[in-house]
Amino acid sequence: MAKQANRISDELLAAYFDGSATLEETQRVLETAAGDAELRELMELSMLVDEDMEGYDLCSKPSKLKPLPMLERAAQNTVDNLCAIQCEGYALRALGIDVADDKLIAEAEQRGWLQTGGIPLHCIGQLSGEKGAFITRRYDSSPDEIDKALKKGDVVIAVIDKTELTQTPHEAKRNDIVNGETPNHAVLIKTIDFTERTVAFFDPDSPDSMRICPLDSFLGAWEDSCNYLITMSSQSSYDPHPLALDDVPIEPELLELREAIAENAHEVWAKTRKDDGWTYGPIRDDAKKQHPDMLPYSQLPESEKEYDRLMAINTIKLVKKLGWELVKK
Repeated sequence: MAKQANRISDELLAAYFDGSATLEETQRVLETAAGDAELRELMELSMLVDEDMEGYDLCSKPSKLKPLPMLERAAQNTVDNLCAIQCEGYALRALGIDVADDKLIAEAEQRGWLQTGGIPLHCIGQLSGEKGAFITRRYDSSPDEIDKALKKGDVVIAVIDKTELTQTPHEAKRNDIVNGETPNHAVLIKTIDFTERTVAFFDPDSPDSMRICPLDSFLGAWEDSCNYLITMSSQSSYDPHPLALDDVPIEPELLELREAIAENAHEVWAKTRKDDGWTYGPIRDDAKKQHPDMLPYSQLPESEKEYDRLMAINTIKLVKKLGWELVKK
């Protein structure tokens, strides 16, 4: 049970969040929150969830969302589509992990990561992770993040639309758009120079492997993958970078789904705990395996429900952000 529940009932909190509390009740909640950090956090969480519906016009269609290219493939060219694997091989060797590209290719085929047309973007780095490297993958990255990663000693792979870069006639012929799709291409960034405004990178598809291009040209080519970046290091330097979901519209009818996901998430958590021998207790006691949230979802304090709801709404947004549609049958 949340601390503030000793002074404010769950029924009053629910009325406050629903907007049905009286002026006197609202004043009481606000005065209590002024001296209760946990209650303030709960109110902030509630605002985050409610903002998802704010300003939504029931008569209008949601704005068109550009999905992230999670399943698009990074392909070297129309011949072997191995740019991502070659970049990972280069990266692993730079980190002191000796491995041959042909071994990586065989493993990628065996695991199903190497598909027709190349490696799906969300699979780049899987091979390196299996070899012991620490991997982060993120969209909506910035040139400053590239610079920061390089200065830390990380190896950095970016996914670009190579047709956006200045190419020789030979390269342009090899990288023609296939089947009407723009080919993604993995490159390993060596340096980024903001003074000279250039980027130097290892390019598996270039005759001499190393290339330098204007920073503005690189940024234009990188934008096509929603600024997808993979960083690799030999030691953990984890910096959480969740996807930005503020631009994802949520239809009112999905609130029902939000609540269902929130409740089921609690049921999964509770079953796991119960299977491990946990039972209900008024306060958490790890030694006795007792927890105050071993209750049905309907009996949880609003604070716990808000955490589950925020997780649920972000799950729905993530599904839409990655290009899937939610259709009720």
